[in-house]
Amino acid sequence: FVQFTRDMREETLLRSLIACLVLLGGVPWAVTSDNMKTITLGRDAQNQPIWHPTFQKFAAEFGFHPSLCSPGAGNQKGSVENLVKFVKGNFLLGRRFHDDLELAQATTQWLHRVNCVRMNQAPAQIPSALLADEQRHFTPLPAAAHDYGFFDSVLVNRESLVHIAANRYSVPAHLVGHTLTARIHLERIELFDGLDRVAT
Repeated sequence: FVQFTRDMREETLLRSLIACLVLLGGVPWAVTSDNMKTITLGRDAQNQPIWHPTFQKFAAEFGFHPSLCSPGAGNQKGSVENLVKFVKGNFLLGRRFHDDLELAQATTQWLHRVNCVRMNQAPAQIPSALLADEQRHFTPLPAAAHDYGFFDSVLVNRESLVHIAANRYSVPAHLVGHTLTARIHLERIELFDGLDRVAT
């Protein structure tokens, strides 16, 4: 799975991961990543990951075990970085794209070739055949996968407005000073005071 984005925000990362899981048709037991700030805030005294709260909630809702490369294990970090090198060296190297549409079309064609046509050297199998075997062990996607809403906490100001991603949204005036829970979907935002939805 390859997806090109214009930023590295938390929401962008997790929406890309959702797109990958939807394409895979399920959720694997573990998802391993590099030690990015959008996933981990560091390590505690026992050297255990301090998960970014949004990522931790996301992992719990989708039902996978979050896993990180160990900082001292070069082979783990290398296996993650080698996937990026593979895309750069085998797809992007020496190519130019007129626009995002051309990039997306070329990516789809290249992914079909490397996933469904080309033999993988290590197991001597086509990757899509290996995936079909792995999919039997996946858990189903949660119902919210196609309309997932990320959580955030927002404070209602004196003008009964909340600020989310450089935009302002109004809520009922009696909520001034309250901290609300925002559920940020792809095309809408829902605001909750406790369990009560107060604005959409």
